[in-house]
Amino acid sequence: MSELPEGWVETTFDEVSLINPNMILDDEIEVSFLPMSGVPTNYLGCIQSEPRKWRDVRKGYTPFQNGDTLFAKVTPCFENGKAVAVNGLSNGCGAGSTELFVLRPLGGISPKYLLGLVKTERFLRSGATNMTGSVGLKRVPKDFVLSYSIPLAPLAEQKVIADKLDALLAQVDTLQSRLDALPAILKRFRQSVLSAAVSGKLTEEWRGLQSKKTEWKTVLISEAGKVQLGRQRSPKFHAGNNMRPYLRVQNVYEDRLDLSDVMEMDFPGEDFERYLLHPGDILLNEGQSPEFLGRPAMYQGEIPGACFTNTLIRFQASPNLMPKFALYVFRNYMHSGKFRGEGTITTNIAHLGAGRFGSMDFPLPTKSEQTEIVRRVESLFAFADQIEARVQEATARVKHLTQSILAKAFRGELTEEWRKAHSELVSGENSAAALLERIRAARDRGLSGAEASGNGKRGRKASSAPDSSVLMAAESTAPKKRGRPGKASL
Repeated sequence: MSELPEGWVETTFDEVSLINPNMILDDEIEVSFLPMSGVPTNYLGCIQSEPRKWRDVRKGYTPFQNGDTLFAKVTPCFENGKAVAVNGLSNGCGAGSTELFVLRPLGGISPKYLLGLVKTERFLRSGATNMTGSVGLKRVPKDFVLSYSIPLAPLAEQKVIADKLDALLAQVDTLQSRLDALPAILKRFRQSVLSAAVSGKLTEEWRGLQSKKTEWKTVLISEAGKVQLGRQRSPKFHAGNNMRPYLRVQNVYEDRLDLSDVMEMDFPGEDFERYLLHPGDILLNEGQSPEFLGRPAMYQGEIPGACFTNTLIRFQASPNLMPKFALYVFRNYMHSGKFRGEGTITTNIAHLGAGRFGSMDFPLPTKSEQTEIVRRVESLFAFADQIEARVQEATARVKHLTQSILAKAFRGELTEEWRKAHSELVSGENSAAALLERIRAARDRGLSGAEASGNGKRGRKASSAPDSSVLMAAESTAPKKRGRPGKASL
């Protein structure tokens, strides 16, 4: 650990808190039950709990109380930063997932100070590195938490740090919430552009400036181009002399093809000619979840010689139709629900069918207006893409900003001026070293014997939430030898 500020010491979580202490309550007391989903990921978040009787949660759950700091120990909740400083419980006590660690601060240490420590990038990365267990079920070991090296500030400075973190990270949260809202706004913007493009509103002014009056026609999709369903998959085509790559519904997303998993099938002779894809072909999902039915993308020759299966419908535009304009029409039909309205739904899958698809109306402006529509849509979409890229960059900076603030807090940089003005509150009996000695002395007195360690059979039942002195003594393990922890780097 780098050089600490005046009045600070290096210690461990084990020295300054009880880890997962026991709790003894009357069975009829109502406590707050906290599932993992109710633990927030942001620093200022609050828990979402529900009332339950103590008798229903005293076994198989992790107890906690107001003033505790909780954090998830299981992947991916730990890496996502699920943690909270508990306050405001109606009866002062609660129980939650066994995948939670509870830190009960000793000696008046600030729960928010401990929360900040478990939210730091250093702790999260170290914890993830030291996880044990199988893939998907990895957990941070208790021994890692017990021995983890932390910087301890004097009590008065801890409160100042906690208050500054509250204020600064509230501003970060405000920035993040505004950034989080922008993708949905951009999505609605793109959908509005598509709607205006295929209804004629986007080029309404343009039409008025033309010397020759232009009109839109409404035709059937089957009249605007060629509609074809792909070839059905069959075991007899799984091997052969004419193996060809083919696209299926898993490859077609809105306005893009995912070619990371392209399969092959035998397409002999006439089948190859019939189902061969050509640049400019538009492929649409024939069967999909209702909201994604008809999801279209244009094939532009990414995989030469590729064919397609009957999970897709191919549309080939006629000479008087620009494929890109047709793609905009189909994207609008997907977002507006027009495809969903034409499809048939079985269980959770909707099917469009080549016949139903071909019999739908299609708006057809002149070729010159199609060209202008495509130009304007591409320009507006490029503008939206630029904003989206900036949002992503800003989101990354905000995430880094949170960790930068936390790192500064625990290097003492946020309170440097405060320390200069209040040197008497960080030295002598007010120093962190003196605080740590008082905690050690209190624990040596309070944790002697089986009953004090929480392992004895006797225990005091409370008719309401027990006070902190009782809970401090209810540690789930026998007392450990104390000593100065090993050093670690921030």
